[in-house]
Amino acid sequence: MSHPVQYQCGNVLYRLAIGDDDSDLKTLLSDNDMDSWIRLSFEREPSFFNGQNLMGMSYAVIVHKVDSPTSIVGMYACEFLPVHINGKKELVGYLAGLRVAKAYRNKISYIKGGYDSIVKLIPDKASVPSWFTSIAIDNYAARNLLEAGLKSLPRYTPINQMTTLAISTRQAKKTNVLQKLGQQEIPALVRFYNQQVSNYQFSPVLTEQWLLNLEAEKGLLADDFYVLKKGEEIIACLALWDQRAYKQTVAKSYRFPLNKLRIMVNFFASMTGKMRLPKEGEMLDLIYFSFFAINDNYQDLSLSLIQDALYKAKDRGAKGITLGLSDANPILPMIKSTFHTHSYQTCIETVSWTDKKNSKQPLLFSHSQVQPEIALL
Repeated sequence: MSHPVQYQCGNVLYRLAIGDDDSDLKTLLSDNDMDSWIRLSFEREPSFFNGQNLMGMSYAVIVHKVDSPTSIVGMYACEFLPVHINGKKELVGYLAGLRVAKAYRNKISYIKGGYDSIVKLIPDKASVPSWFTSIAIDNYAARNLLEAGLKSLPRYTPINQMTTLAISTRQAKKTNVLQKLGQQEIPALVRFYNQQVSNYQFSPVLTEQWLLNLEAEKGLLADDFYVLKKGEEIIACLALWDQRAYKQTVAKSYRFPLNKLRIMVNFFASMTGKMRLPKEGEMLDLIYFSFFAINDNYQDLSLSLIQDALYKAKDRGAKGITLGLSDANPILPMIKSTFHTHSYQTCIETVSWTDKKNSKQPLLFSHSQVQPEIALL
């Protein structure tokens, strides 16, 4: 079935984004920050499109007035990711990058048209009926609207929470427990990782083909994977994914009183090894601690492993690493009690169009532990 490249609803046009839209897409990302104790914007320089198709197939839609193409209403992005659902490999739609220009916020007609446009414009490659998304826990305005069960919108269902941690490389320690992944070890790594994370909903499914076809411009190669071994057996793995060349997290502003106390906070951070807070408008100099898994019998080695990973990240010039873990992950409290961290929580929710998109029943889960890979979100 072929899909159109644009969908009109009233005086608003929703269309698949092309290269000429790059500047507008980047402006929408820069101007729409996440409201928390630190207002962060998730930006893409030098091109929005450099951050597409990292592990699956990506689409972006830009929205503008029909009679005034320069009047940009907003955007959204979606991609189809290979992830685990109930322990099995599925291709699941991920809805992301929703940004609405300030002049058009709180207008339900634009939001409704946006969801309708997903059905019209995006080829549904998913193998399950429900998509998923991630929303900041304290983004109450968005959650109250989307979780209200309005008939004109898809159904948002909270599944569980995850925590994203930022850890300064000033807490690094060269423990020498990690080894670079050898080319001949790729099959063993894929088996180990998938086996360890398959019990988490939305965890990525690694394949040998994906690993072998990674491109340097995306900041990740098989050479960026590390393993911890006992004899010849892999008992832990991770990757250091450096996306700074095309994806940036920028500190836009701080809430009171932090905006007045940032210098003092950084003074104490210098003494404790905690992440320093950048100036307003500066990028957080972080790389992703990705595809992390460890055998349950060796969780006591997690802290030494993280110290070694911090050392390797510091050697790459990063000021810190960022790591996303399920709130149910037993490693999380160990990390938070040992390292000085900054953290924020997000709610992982399913998005279901059961009344329009298909006649299938909403996705049912055998359990609610969630752990998508934040480097892909």
